[in-house]
Order: sequence, then structure tokens, then C-alpha cells
Amino acid sequence: MLNPRKLRVAVELTSACNLSCAMCPLRSMKRPLEAMPFERLKKVHTEIRGLGLKVRWLHEMGEPLLYPQLKEALEMFPEAILSTNGMALKSAIAETVLASPIQTIRICLDTINPQAYPRLRTGGDFNKVVENIKAFLEAAKGKSVRIEIQKMVSKPTKGETRKDFIRFFNLEKYSNADIIEKTCETLDTSGETELHGKYAGCFQGGPFNWLVILANGAVTHCCYDYEGAQAIGNVDETPLRDILNSPKLAEIEKAFHAKDFSGLPRCCECFRLEDEVRTYPALLYRLMRLLPFKDRLRRWFM
Repeated sequence: MLNPRKLRVAVELTSACNLSCAMCPLRSMKRPLEAMPFERLKKVHTEIRGLGLKVRWLHEMGEPLLYPQLKEALEMFPEAILSTNGMALKSAIAETVLASPIQTIRICLDTINPQAYPRLRTGGDFNKVVENIKAFLEAAKGKSVRIEIQKMVSKPTKGETRKDFIRFFNLEKYSNADIIEKTCETLDTSGETELHGKYAGCFQGGPFNWLVILANGAVTHCCYDYEGAQAIGNVDETPLRDILNSPKLAEIEKAFHAKDFSGLPRCCECFRLEDEVRTYPALLYRLMRLLPFKDRLRRWFM
């Protein structure tokens, strides 16, 4: 069952996006591209706080900076990490972020190679995003917000290092900025692509660590379940407290441990290549994230 003390909570402000990234299944997603109605967001906020939970992310799919009530959302969940592709991080939106109580923003540039950038962030403008990041770094200088610039380990970017990013953005000047390295995940497919190798298993270190509330109100236990195919309830129909104790969740957990994925389409995709790829216990993945040389392990697994 879901343990509230260990849960990572994500609230999807919007499923709409201004890019069509190569590693993202947004192009084939069947769910509507929509912003969460503000009344629903207020209800979610009240119930999350009533459970004593904190929100880790303000997205699942979609670009959070496109949310119409962004200012209010950031005030509701200041503890959350605001993750963005950086295209909209300019002018009034950048000012809104800086004026908010948000503690961390992650800007997913992924590469400092302008030739590799379109292969990852399809539809984005490398020069504009870099310009936005540099302007935001200057505007945030001396402020308490932590700025994480994401470097992605993928096949096209395998040779890039954290030091390359630090030099590129001259980060010695900005004490509140850092480079975060992330593996190109298999959210689109567990099969091999031009960006990542094939994979099998729970990429996030276990299937019951997350509570993801999608823009349409559906609640799922897995951050890879972007369609809500394994939803355990909907906040419009059931209080979040009751969803946490949903009998459906017990059924999913029983089927998962029995490796019966016939009714679990997301789990089925993540485990369909387990006969071809070595899998590791979920505990090992969680431990790996704590290791000081985890970035080297990312490149090795790629």
C-alpha cells in the first residue's frame, strides 16, 4: 500500500506543452491536453495539506509555466520543484517565478550542443532557452531560489560533462545555481531508441512510491503512468484520503508482485523486455541515487 510518509507527490498543473520532445510520449498520448481547473487545484491543495503531504513536482506531462494561474499555484505549493523546458521562462513569467515563494526551479536544457538539442527538445529554440537561462541566473542572483540546470545523459550527449555546463554558464558567479544530471528515461518506450538503450523494471525505484494527480483529476500510483491507465481514483469523485486506501490499489499491488501485468498496461510496458535486460531490485536503485559516483553509473547504464 502507499505509505504517506514515503510518498512522492506530483500535481500536474497542465498536460499541454509548447514542445514535442523526442523522449516524451505526449505526441501519442490519448488524454486531452488541458490545464487543471483552478477549483480542482484548490481542492487538491486542501486535501494534500489535510493529509500532511508535501508536493515534490508540479508536473507529470506538460509545461507548468503555461498554467494560467501559475502565480497562485506556486503560492500553494512552495515546497515543490518547478520543472520547465525554459522556453517560456522570460519577461512576466520569469518575474512571476522570482516573486513567488518557490524554492527550486529545474530548467531542462539537457545539452549545450546546439546540434544535439533539437534531437532531444523537438520544437525548442536552443539560443532562446540559453538566453532565458542566462537572464534568469542574473535576475535570481542573490535570491534564495535554487536553480538547477538539467544535463541529460543520452546517446547524443554522452560525452558532455558537468564541468562543460558549469563553464558554459559561468556558474561560479551564481551561488544558488547547480547542474543536475539525469538519465534519459524510457517513458516513451522501454525499447532502444536513438536516445536511450532498452530497459526493464521500475525506473523510479519501485512501483508504489508515488501519488500523481493528473490535470483531469485522475490519481495514479506511478509517475510513468502518464495516461492514468492504472488510476486508483479521481479527486472529483473520491476524497484523496480514501484514494490512498483504495481497494483497487491492493489489487494492483497483488498483481504486480505476481507479475500478472494483463491488467496493468504501464507495468507491462516497463517489464516487457525483462528477459532481454538485466533488472535490479528496487532497493538497489534507491541506494544508487545516494552514491557519490552516481553520475558515472548513469553513463554506464546508458
